[in-house]
Amino acid sequence: MNKKIRNRGVSAVIGTVLMIALVILIIGVVWVSINSLIGEQIEGSEACFGNFGKVELDKRYTCHNSSSNEFQFSISVGDIVVDSMLVSVSSESGTKSFEISNTAMNNVRMYSQATYGGVVTVPGENSGFTYVTNITGIGIGTPDSVSVAPIINENQCSVSDTVLEINIC
Repeated sequence: MNKKIRNRGVSAVIGTVLMIALVILIIGVVWVSINSLIGEQIEGSEACFGNFGKVELDKRYTCHNSSSNEFQFSISVGDIVVDSMLVSVSSESGTKSFEISNTAMNNVRMYSQATYGGVVTVPGENSGFTYVTNITGIGIGTPDSVSVAPIINENQCSVSDTVLEINIC
C-alpha cells in the first residue's frame, strides 16, 4: 500500500512537470510569432523616424498656371535619401495622388523638360527639383493644396509638408 501512494505521487510530479513544459513551449511559440510581427513594424517606422520635415515643398515655386492648365510645385530634400515621393494634389473636385520614383510619367514632368512622358527624377540628398503636372491629365480642377510624403526603404512615411495656398503663376 505504501508503494502505491509513492507511485501516485511520482505520477503527479511528472504530470506537473509536463504541464509546465507545455506552457513554456506555448509561450515560446507565441513570443516568436509576436516578436517577428512587431520587429517588421519597428523596421518600417525606423526608416521614417527623425525624417519629419526633411522633405519640403517650396511655396515660392508652387503655383497654378490657368492658361496652360498646369500646376507647378517644387520639392527640396534634406540630409536623407528618399526612394520616391507620394504627392497629393487637392482641388474642389477631389484629390489625386501620384508617386515620383525615377520613372517616365505621362502627366508629370521636370520643370527643365519641355514635354511630358520623360523620366521624372527624385531629388537626391540635400537637393531639390521643380515639377510641372497637367491638371487635366490627372483629372482634377484648380488645385487648392498639395502635400508630399517621402517613401524611404520601401516604407511610406507620413506627410512631411503641405502647401494650403496655391498662388497663380
